[in-house]
Amino acid sequence: NNLKTSFFLSDDFNNLKLKCQTENCTNKEMKKEEELIINAEIAYNEKFHVKYLTKEYSFKNLLNETPVFSLDFGSGYSTFFIDNQFKNNQFGKLGFWLVANTIIDFNKETTKNSIDKKLLFYGIARYMEDGTQIDSEDKFYRTSNYDLGGKAEFVYNKFSIGYEFIYRKNDVENTYRSNGMITYKVSDNVYINAAFGKNYGEKDNLITFLGLNWALDTERKSILVEKPK
Repeated sequence: NNLKTSFFLSDDFNNLKLKCQTENCTNKEMKKEEELIINAEIAYNEKFHVKYLTKEYSFKNLLNETPVFSLDFGSGYSTFFIDNQFKNNQFGKLGFWLVANTIIDFNKETTKNSIDKKLLFYGIARYMEDGTQIDSEDKFYRTSNYDLGGKAEFVYNKFSIGYEFIYRKNDVENTYRSNGMITYKVSDNVYINAAFGKNYGEKDNLITFLGLNWALDTERKSILVEKPK
């Protein structure tokens, strides 16, 4: 920042020198102009430090901001045990998925009393091998599932409403999941969720849900040491 300031001062002083040569200003007038330039640069630097080098704009808080676009990759594996015996362990599920999301923020300026208005879009591509299916002979078999879909969610203050659709293609049938969701934010750590829709398959595929979600401590931990207030 000191280097940046020196460039500003150099440019301003050169411009002042050319101005005084053109207007034939006195040494007293020139010195007064120099003092104004220096004071302006000092004020600029104080504003820069307050805005960017305080806790409000620290790196930790930047991590807490919602990203405009993000791309996440994940994987998971599960197994299960027949008759609760360890020797009867069976392959459960193995999956890999890629999730992309973006956000449109309608809040031009965020203030203490501003209403949160956002539109979020999610896209998902997933491969899952499922070994929990049972055939007509009561034997487990595996299916390979390919999922592709997305979700749109609108957030207005403490309410959010969303809809998701995921198309699934596998070895047995082609099916889909269609689901609507509503969430109300009671506080920073407490949410009321409700959902209704259709799950994969043609049997036992109704989705109905009403629940309460809360957390005792959801604050993001930081590896950075906070400066004393």
